Amino acid sequence: MLTKTARAARTLSALLLLLLAPVLALAGDDAKEQKYLKNVKQLTHAKEGEKSGEPYFSNDGKRIIFQSVRPGAPYYQIYVMNADGSEQKLVSTGKGKTTCAYFDPLDADRFIYASSHLDERTHAAPKEEKKGSYKWDYDDSFDIFKGSIKDPSKPERLTDANGYDAEAATPTTGRRFASRRGVTAPNQIYVMDADGKNQVRISSPHPRGREGRREGRAKDGAKAEAIAMGGPFFMPGDEEVVYRGQKDGDPRAPMHVYITNLKTKATRRITRAAAHELVPLPAPGRQARRLRREPGRPRQDPVVSS
Repeated sequence: MLTKTARAARTLSALLLLLLAPVLALAGDDAKEQKYLKNVKQLTHAKEGEKSGEPYFSNDGKRIIFQSVRPGAPYYQIYVMNADGSEQKLVSTGKGKTTCAYFDPLDADRFIYASSHLDERTHAAPKEEKKGSYKWDYDDSFDIFKGSIKDPSKPERLTDANGYDAEAATPTTGRRFASRRGVTAPNQIYVMDADGKNQVRISSPHPRGREGRREGRAKDGAKAEAIAMGGPFFMPGDEEVVYRGQKDGDPRAPMHVYITNLKTKATRRITRAAAHELVPLPAPGRQARRLRREPGRPRQDPVVSS
């Protein structure tokens, strides 16, 4: 029988492969792909106008939950499938916008995800298709819900704050979850109980860097530039949360990875490169895996740091 650490390592390694596969495939170089990936199997087959993303394994590694745009709904909806790609099933309401679904580790039928289905303004397709580079819509109608695979029609609402509530993830205990929220300040990271109660912000738009100086503050004491946070995951042991941060409103600014201790609220930045450090994921041994995209390079490479 696998230990908890071994199960976590297997699941996180498989998750990293799922997230890396479409990115590395864009490079079109089989030799370079084999450096990171082997025995790649495509699980979704999009037709014109369709797309899929954000896949996450169940704790036992037998199922995958993901978001997909398919006929009948103009925006992403949440689907579940077996690990081999079979028996794909819609598990969100089919209305509004959804994103970032994550299995409940304590209940095989339940999952958390973000949705705007309560706002009827988000049900209809946009009048004009957005053109140009991909850009995510931080809709302030998003809230966090707990859904049921058996009965997707009546998800339980967990948050009701104004602003963008999304990108939620649960620890192995399943007793709480972390999510991204944007109200009046830049998006920040919150941790709350599994029922949505006792919500606490753990990040700061002005985190302290080395020598105790605020991130983004010039040496001459000029006003600090606010940092928007997102993409939280619990580190092994569930005592720390890893997430990304970037200068608010500047998509070209470097994106860095931060880790916050939930007991002490101490935050440290673990990346320094002038690059986009994407998709920080926990790994056994208090390490964080992520993708790095250097300026001027279309390719993204996996990096591990402590």
